[in-house]
Amino acid sequence: MMMCSGAGGSSCSTGTSGGSSTSNSGSGSGTCNTGTCNGYGTHALPPTGNCVKVTRVWIEDTLTLYMGNEYCMEANVYPVTATEQGVRWNSSCTDVATISSSGKIKAKKEGNTTITVITKDGNFSKNCVVVVEKPPVKGSGNSSCGSSSCCGYGCDGDSYEKPSNILVSCVEINKPSLTIKVDETHQLSAKVYPLNANDKRIKWSSSNDKILEICENGMIFAKMAGEAVITVTTVDGRKTAQCYIRILPLREMKYGSII
Repeated sequence: MMMCSGAGGSSCSTGTSGGSSTSNSGSGSGTCNTGTCNGYGTHALPPTGNCVKVTRVWIEDTLTLYMGNEYCMEANVYPVTATEQGVRWNSSCTDVATISSSGKIKAKKEGNTTITVITKDGNFSKNCVVVVEKPPVKGSGNSSCGSSSCCGYGCDGDSYEKPSNILVSCVEINKPSLTIKVDETHQLSAKVYPLNANDKRIKWSSSNDKILEICENGMIFAKMAGEAVITVTTVDGRKTAQCYIRILPLREMKYGSII
């Protein structure tokens, strides 16, 4: 038995205009009682009972990033008890910044873009204008930098000053869900964003230590059949991510399939 020590394409105008807006392009027909919750900001466990409809969604109105920065945008779906918390993301100018299905923004070049979040239930939407800027210039240049080299954050001959006190915006686990068997171990890992955040310390926890134990390095050990949720929490900002784990009895696992 494992024992753990310690605590468990197109060019875009740089003058793109935009702003915050909320709209409802549908009456809302969320998927109810399917036993799953998909998308960003899901419930800790699959919902049961009657379906609770989404009424609105919120993200910040504006955001300023430096070129090369990454930022995890969080959508707040209301009511918080809504059955379907899933959302879709879109960037009006992917040349300036892209956004992933999980809400992670990558700032690519100087300019503006409008990030839009749309709820899966009801198609409620909200916009955020993202402004991407060059990092602040530290000096007039660095003679040791060639025209093809990058000094600091810049690649145009200038040496840019690295921003101080870079706060954590989110954290991701390498697996959103996992099925293992009793007595099996598995290594989980987490990535803290932005990658240049000052404090990237994290803490792991299990919703049920009797079923599933986790060490401070992210190694899990399945002790008995059941279900548990592993949560990783950042020390800076207390951002969280979860992995939902099902543990099967030994007799139910044979050649990689359930019998």
